[in-house]
Amino acid sequence: QIILGSLLLVAAVWVLFMLVGIVINGGMFTGKAWLAVLNSFVFTLVSAGIAILTSTLTSEPRYVALVANIVPLSMSFLCGIFVEQSLLGENILAFSRFLPAYWYIKATDMLAFTSEATFDYSEFMSCLGIEALFAVALFALILLANKYKHSKG
Repeated sequence: QIILGSLLLVAAVWVLFMLVGIVINGGMFTGKAWLAVLNSFVFTLVSAGIAILTSTLTSEPRYVALVANIVPLSMSFLCGIFVEQSLLGENILAFSRFLPAYWYIKATDMLAFTSEATFDYSEFMSCLGIEALFAVALFALILLANKYKHSKG
């Protein structure tokens, strides 16, 4: 129930942001903007997975707050949110490929034609697929943690 409630809340917030985007855009999205919408939805699932997994693993509010600060800030620094990926060192990029935000930023950069990224549909879909695999893995970990938690006590 908690997982479903969390997903419904996340979906509602995502829809609200999309409606605001439509208003700011002056109408419905067109062309590659739909790919950006899809990318944002998949990353929203990843973010929800991280949040639910964090709350599943600990019930202590201060630890949840600690993880809620460390994980997003770490991914932001390592994956190219604060600094373009093209400016990051090769070792940092090699490590950040193991984080979902790297693939989100890479896909977003392709759509926005920022830095050296050019749009390639198959590469974009690969980035999206890797993000989706992160979401699936996170939700599998959530189910596993819930099963372990309930079998223990």
